[in-house]
Amino acid sequence: MFPGVASWIQQDSGDLPKTIVHGDLWPDNCLGDDRQITALLDWEECGIYPAIIDVAMTIVAWSLLRDDGLPVEEIVSMYSAVRPLGVEEKNALPSVLVYSLLMLGLWRYVEHHVRHPDPTRVHRHKEVFNALREYLAHPL
Repeated sequence: MFPGVASWIQQDSGDLPKTIVHGDLWPDNCLGDDRQITALLDWEECGIYPAIIDVAMTIVAWSLLRDDGLPVEEIVSMYSAVRPLGVEEKNALPSVLVYSLLMLGLWRYVEHHVRHPDPTRVHRHKEVFNALREYLAHPL
């Protein structure tokens, strides 16, 4: 969608651990029950990127853009129970959250204004940019 972003992430992410990243971990892309996610759908955004990107997008999707969202600390704790975050990842998380919100806002704008104009979704990017403003006013 945005040429060059993937290579920028891979080159400028320093020593952050890289892995297969889903890139789109929204609740509607997860199957399971209240206790456990058993399958992930919609792998079109996947690639080998810093693992912290999936943590950040999960925080965006499951916390920052939901009125009934999970606390950020709970998301980080659940992830860390499976794979603990390193010091560099913890330090990078605030910047990666800003990056994730910016990319999602741009994606929604392009998707609903340019690629597939949809009057019912034309304002969805504003929700993301409002969440970004709120996050910048009250960071982790």
